[in-house]
Formats: sequence, structure tokens, C-alpha cells
Amino acid sequence: MTRRPHLAPVAALIALSLATRPAAAQRVADRSTDLRAQLAALPGSAVRVSRGGALVEGYALNVRGDTLLLRAADDMSTVAVLLSETDTLWTRKGNAGRGAAIGAVLGGLGLGAFGVMVGSGLCESSSCGSDIAELGILSTAVGLAGGALVGAVAGSFVRTWHRLGP
Repeated sequence: MTRRPHLAPVAALIALSLATRPAAAQRVADRSTDLRAQLAALPGSAVRVSRGGALVEGYALNVRGDTLLLRAADDMSTVAVLLSETDTLWTRKGNAGRGAAIGAVLGGLGLGAFGVMVGSGLCESSSCGSDIAELGILSTAVGLAGGALVGAVAGSFVRTWHRLGP
């Protein structure tokens, strides 16, 4: 039988990677701890929990240990949900960031193009190129800032579900 010394480092790496992976129970505990921390920062927020194929929607009241207390959205009763048994968990949030990005792009492009058109229309000589470019850059910057502001305000009113885990 021949020895294969080149396989020893590979076997050592495999053993090391298996030893450092968390066990399934540890992953569930880590997931519950993570969800607990996220929910603790969101008291009163709208929450949607999926467990065993059923959806429960309500408002987060409190997190005690591994239990999330919800005020049910439909009948205002209090529902206790074990975080370790949840399949997925969502919270309803506004989209100010997405709205700001969309508004900045649209405002920058729109006002930038408008500034270039106005500069070209007002130019009466053939040496206005740098003035038109300067007006285009300035109007683009103003459009970016204004569009981001308007988009952030509008996006904060558009509330959608964001998945917290797992």
C-alpha cells in the first residue's frame, strides 16, 4: 500500500471546516437571537410571521425570551409566537432610500437635460460650449438633490414588507 502524503492537508482542511461549522441547534438559537434583537428595535411596528404554512399579521408588542407577542391585526387579540418555530418574519417599512435613488436619477437627468436645452437656446455665438456644459452640470446637481429629497419623502409613504429572517 502506498502512502499519499498530499491528501493529508486536504483531510485536515475538511476536518477543520466541519469542526468550525455551527451545529443545527446553535444555528436556530443564533437565528432566534438575531430576530429578537431586530424586533426589540421595532416596538409597535407591523409584523408578518409565517410558521407551519400559516401567516399571522399584527403589531409587535414585546419580545420575551424566544416569544414574540403580537397584537393581531384582524381581531386585536394578543398572539404569542415562538421565534424558533417561525419560517419567515417580515416587517412593514417605508422605502425612503429607494425613493431617493429613483428621484435623484430622474431629477438629475430631467433637470440636466433641461439646463442644456435652455443654455443652447440662449446661446447666440459658436463659443458657448463651456457655458452650456457648466449650466448642464449645475442643473444636474440641483436636479439630483431636489429629486432625492422629493423621492425620499414620497418613498417613505410607500410601505412594503421587508424580510427580517430567516
